[in-house]
Amino acid sequence: MLLRMLCDPVDTPRRTAIDVPLVIGTRDGLRFGCSVSVLSFGYPYEELRGPEMPVEIDDGIDCDLWWNDVACAEDGTLRTTGRPSRIADVVAFGPELRTAVDRAYANVGRVRAGGSYHRLDIGTSLWPPGSE
Repeated sequence: MLLRMLCDPVDTPRRTAIDVPLVIGTRDGLRFGCSVSVLSFGYPYEELRGPEMPVEIDDGIDCDLWWNDVACAEDGTLRTTGRPSRIADVVAFGPELRTAVDRAYANVGRVRAGGSYHRLDIGTSLWPPGSE
């Protein structure tokens, strides 16, 4: 996510690797990022195994979508692999944290598979305890 936000995502890691001072700048409008994972039933318990499920996507995804344990079936549809894991990571950016969080949640609902879920508390602080 951080590389995606940089003005020069190639030169910054290169300068780090050769111990040269960094010149870091972020792309316009990409000061904050938020990643919400679409998880399959049973995550994070690896000993469970479920059936492959169809994955549906609504048109209009306007952020980054990174597939994880999803495969393309012979008929060209997307399916989960049956492993209890991440189905996809929805990554959104914005000039403010609230914009990035709102965009991520607007898009995470556009990715669906049977039994899948995502956390609803990303982008909120639970500190200090009792401040919910």
